[in-house]
Amino acid sequence: MMLINERSVKMRKKNKVILMNNVNISPKSFLKSIKSSNYQTHMSEMDHLEVQIEQNTKEILRMQQLLLASLNSPKDMIILAIDHHYNYLFFNDAHREVMKFAYGTNIEIGKNLFECMTSEIDITNSKKNYDLAMTGVSHTTVEEYGKQNVRYYESFYNPFYDENNQIMGATAFARDITERFELQKRIKESEERFQALFDKAPMGYQSLDANGYFIAVNQKWLDLLGYTAEEVIGSWFGNYLVESAKIMFKERFEFFKKQGKIKSEFEMIHKNGKKIYVEFDGMIGYNEQHEFLQTHCTLIDVTEQRLAEKKLKESEEKYRLLYTSMSQGLALHQIIVNVEGEPIDYTFISVNESYEKMTGLKSDQIIGKRVTEVIPEIEDYWIQSYGKVALTGQPISYEQYSNPLKRYFSVTAYCPKIGQFAVLVSDITDRKVEESKMVYINNHDYLTELFNRRYFVETYDQFCSEAYYPLSIMMIDINGLKIINDAYGHAHGDEAIKKVADLLKRSFDRTDIIARIGGDEFAIMSPNKTSEQMQIHKDKIVHGANDIIVGNIVISLAIGYETVNDKKKTIDELLASTENYLYRHKLTVGMSVRNHAIKAILNTLTDKYIEEKVHSERVSHFCMEIGSALGISSDELAVLELAGMYHDIGKISIPDAILNKPGKLTYEEYEVIKTHAQIGYQILKAADEYSGLAEYALSHHERWDGKGYPRGLKENEIPLFSRIISVADSFEAMTANRPYRKGMCIEDAICEINRCSGTQFDPVIAKVFVEQVLSKSMIKE
Repeated sequence: MMLINERSVKMRKKNKVILMNNVNISPKSFLKSIKSSNYQTHMSEMDHLEVQIEQNTKEILRMQQLLLASLNSPKDMIILAIDHHYNYLFFNDAHREVMKFAYGTNIEIGKNLFECMTSEIDITNSKKNYDLAMTGVSHTTVEEYGKQNVRYYESFYNPFYDENNQIMGATAFARDITERFELQKRIKESEERFQALFDKAPMGYQSLDANGYFIAVNQKWLDLLGYTAEEVIGSWFGNYLVESAKIMFKERFEFFKKQGKIKSEFEMIHKNGKKIYVEFDGMIGYNEQHEFLQTHCTLIDVTEQRLAEKKLKESEEKYRLLYTSMSQGLALHQIIVNVEGEPIDYTFISVNESYEKMTGLKSDQIIGKRVTEVIPEIEDYWIQSYGKVALTGQPISYEQYSNPLKRYFSVTAYCPKIGQFAVLVSDITDRKVEESKMVYINNHDYLTELFNRRYFVETYDQFCSEAYYPLSIMMIDINGLKIINDAYGHAHGDEAIKKVADLLKRSFDRTDIIARIGGDEFAIMSPNKTSEQMQIHKDKIVHGANDIIVGNIVISLAIGYETVNDKKKTIDELLASTENYLYRHKLTVGMSVRNHAIKAILNTLTDKYIEEKVHSERVSHFCMEIGSALGISSDELAVLELAGMYHDIGKISIPDAILNKPGKLTYEEYEVIKTHAQIGYQILKAADEYSGLAEYALSHHERWDGKGYPRGLKENEIPLFSRIISVADSFEAMTANRPYRKGMCIEDAICEINRCSGTQFDPVIAKVFVEQVLSKSMIKE
């Protein structure tokens, strides 16, 4: 764009011809002036005019240079002008450099602006702005321009006019604001992050102006009271308070503004009408002149806490009554800390009566005193534990045994207020003792006080490690325990079990696990013991068992053991294999033991009751006589003789009071007496040598007519030897003298045998006994 037209003034002095262009003098006027004036005078005036024009031209050029320099001097301001065809009329150096930087193009006056731009988006945006300016609208934009290098520009677009006030084109003044734009962008992002944190903060926030009207609240505040931001912003804080709190707010708010910070609590109203208690922590925000700007307050809902406190206060009197009459001990203490704030002791503030009874500590002797004075031996651990409760508010519960008091206590310690702690004490000694008993019962056999099978099996897994190998298991079985139980009763059987248990305790080490795992079975688990060591234990046990005698029977034991060096076998597998060794031993000694036991039982019975000895011998004799008369073989006679001798072996289990009763037996006593047949059967059945006699002992009180016991057999259902024993047994019983009565004479007894023949007795055997056995005996006499 040219500021001075090159068609300004042209003169030719050589021929004194002057050509005037763009000068406001018409040719006609010029000629007229020549004619009417002196030529010299006019020439002088023309010279003067020429000088003046030159001077004006110089001034205009100087002004033009000054304007151009001014337009080019701002390094950060882009200035350009274009015509209606978007061709350059003017641009400054800043614009030239930006076009080179942004698009890599060189620009010239007269060149089309958009041909110099390489970004279609930039061309579209730029054309829109210039077109708007060429319609006469001045406007400002902030836009992104550039392809090789992108920058942000704030641009001012204006139209410019000719002398006829017609729009000739448009000008643009633009400033690179990239740094400012990026800063604003970062500020905006920061504000957005802050707003997100502000809205999601776990505590409510509010800001009030100087009159108490809301400027801002966060989402937590809105959630707390149930309103929307639109409902709250611009409203008065007092609108959300209960009526009684509004006056207090006005007073407190003025105090707040003066002090600069405050802590308050108000009862507020939720949108749904519910009342809530809110605690505020606030400070004043000031401007640079330290003038009030706004408040900043955080708030939390303390409704639950206040309601709990209210209930606590309402129940205070009830609590006082409970405090004095409750069965649990209650004590309140004040913690003592050192300069570093660490607990070092505590004092007694108050205790109730139950606490005094439980601990033996009297209130008048301990209130105000330190615990280290009252209980000098107290461990520091408890001071630290209680100190943590008092200083942090975290409660603890534990169970403790008090050595000084020799009692178990359940203690709950809690913090009624910071710096203090209360202990709620229950005497649980009885419960702990019972629990200890239960643990003992669960792990031990009630009869022997040895460990039980459950404990034994559980302990096996603990011993299955390299530290305990070789690990040996021994199993022990009491031979003939059933015979002892059947013959003498379970009390004698229990005695045998306990004596064997005592033997095992003496025979093994404290590190061995000795258990009763069944009725007559024991098991021992011995860590770090070899097979050779277990054999030594076995020999010791066998030798010791010879000294155990129960009911005239020497106790015999079957023993097996096995040693392992790894955990390839489970406890059940190991017990099974050990039991196999035990049964091998049992087969070699068990039969002999049982046979000897039977003889010992009979000896016990006959030694104890001389009448039974005589009775058994006479019955056996009569049986032999009857058998001979019936033509029974000699081998069978030998069996019959033994059957007669052992037929009443079951009486070993009948109480002495019944056996020796002088008078008539009661129904109940008679029912007890009747059990001797079955008991005899059980005893004899247990021994191979005597098992054949068991059936005869069982049936010798059966009757020919089926009215006997225990099975109600009749006639030939009853074994022959039992029928023979029945006759012999009855006759001997009738004729024998007893301490409580004199025996029948033979004649009367024979009459009774004959009377009962065919009902109680086998008629054939009864006849043989009377006519052959007794008659021969009477003839001999």
